[in-house]
Formats: sequence, C-alpha cells, structure tokens
Amino acid sequence: MLFQTNGNQWMIHRMDPPEDPGREPLPTGWRPMLATPATEIPRDEAPWSFEVKWDGIRALAAVSGGRIRLEARSGRDVTHRYPELRELGRELQVAQFQAAAEALRAGGGRQLKVGPAERAVKV
Repeated sequence: MLFQTNGNQWMIHRMDPPEDPGREPLPTGWRPMLATPATEIPRDEAPWSFEVKWDGIRALAAVSGGRIRLEARSGRDVTHRYPELRELGRELQVAQFQAAAEALRAGGGRQLKVGPAERAVKV
C-alpha cells in the first residue's frame, strides 16, 4: 500500500499475508555439492550419479515467498548477477524450495567458454 504522508513524501506499507504458523524456515549454512572429476567411470555405477561439466557456478537456489536467492559456494549472495531468474520464484508457485544448481551464462549463439560465469560473479 502506498500513501502520501506530507507534501511530496510517501510511505510504502507491505501487505503480505500472514505466514503459515506451521511453516519452518529453510535451512541455512548449506553449501552446494561439488562435482568430483574422475579419469574413468566407476565399475559399479549403481551408487553414482553423473553430470556434465557446464562451467557455470555451483550455487544453492532458494525460493521463499515468491523470491529467489542464489548463494555461491563461498556463501555470497549472487542473485543480482542473474536478473533473468527474478521471475522464477513466482513462476514455481511453491511456498518454499531449495536445490543445488549450476548457474550459466549463454546467449547470442556463442559457445560457452571455460569459467565465464565464475569470472563474472567473482566467486
């Protein structure tokens, strides 16, 4: 709610709905899991997961109240470096969500180069 207080002075009052009394806050202090490079695939693949090395930054993505926050493995908030993800918090339509992710920069038809996201974000 926006209302005028005096002349050209204005005040904004947030009108968020009351929080769910049974809701627990998202855990803090987590760090994203890092990939472990290997020269060969393990013989017993069952207990392993494999992923492509995308050369982005490993981060925790947390959504709460429709807002997203990206935290680099250093613990720094890097959300402002990825403005294109701002709407994702609302689009997921969940009260809370947390996951490890890899944030990438791509576009313009160019091939990703090794480490461009890490250099841009200075993790």
